[in-house]
Amino acid sequence: MKDKISGIRLYDIKPLTTIEDYSLYYFLPIAILFLIAISAIIYFAFYIYNKKQEKRKQILKFLNNIDFKSIKNANECKQLAYKLSTNLEFFINTKTTNTKKLQINDNIQQTINMLKAYKYKKQIQVFSNKDTKQLKQTIRLING
Repeated sequence: MKDKISGIRLYDIKPLTTIEDYSLYYFLPIAILFLIAISAIIYFAFYIYNKKQEKRKQILKFLNNIDFKSIKNANECKQLAYKLSTNLEFFINTKTTNTKKLQINDNIQQTINMLKAYKYKKQIQVFSNKDTKQLKQTIRLING
């Protein structure tokens, strides 16, 4: 029986051919794009973090360089009250549960509320001793 089958020639069956495999060509660009995207996300996360830290350093430098004795008139006092209130708002952390940070937040909020009297009134006086002490205490707490 084997001899009968081997003598029959089949015309419909074609020989094996090689099939080109392009899967590596598709995988490599996708993998490279994925790595570029991940590295860009990490870079921007560090960039934002460093930018925030740089802003923190600038504000701390501003707060530490304030000389309350050099304020002579009400206009300078009003300008400083505006600058202080905007810069102090940077340090308010609403997401904290730490008791020390909550105390610092409360102190900063009280100082900002105290500065509103100097910001919005037409006729103001130079910072009183009590207000100056509160500002210095707030700056000391922020510096840690």
